[in-house]
Amino acid sequence: MIALIAAFSKENRVIAKDSKIPWKIDGELERFKKLTTNNVVIMGRNTFEEIAKPLPDRINIVISRTKNFIQENLFTVLSFEQALSLAQSFNKDIFFIGGEEIFRKSLPLCEKLFITEIFDFYDGDKFFPVFDETKYTFKIEKTDKKNGYRYLTYTKKSI
Repeated sequence: MIALIAAFSKENRVIAKDSKIPWKIDGELERFKKLTTNNVVIMGRNTFEEIAKPLPDRINIVISRTKNFIQENLFTVLSFEQALSLAQSFNKDIFFIGGEEIFRKSLPLCEKLFITEIFDFYDGDKFFPVFDETKYTFKIEKTDKKNGYRYLTYTKKSI
């Protein structure tokens, strides 16, 4: 499976401000960890630098034209195409986890979109791209009104 997993402010689609996630919400990362553990995650350099280390129990692939990160379970590649090719060689589920450019490039390839909509408004400078929702079916997996978010799963319709 090729998928993306993202969280954004529902009102304005913000995913980051100054290369940082602008919220800390109890329980919001629970699904991220459950879905991506023992699989492959692909991210851009800014996303990796925000996380500051390879995610444990995952194969981490960072796309960067300016830096080469060398650590256990971490690969650095120069392009989106190289990242996808390397990820496919592991025969595991692939999750694109950010940032904005990575989401934009991966959307046409993704069979599933695991989205967390954050109910509160956040100011930011990086945004989740608008996509054609008519190409997908979606299901609300969970709504957490207390903490202000909901999990949505979009599945690409068969042609």
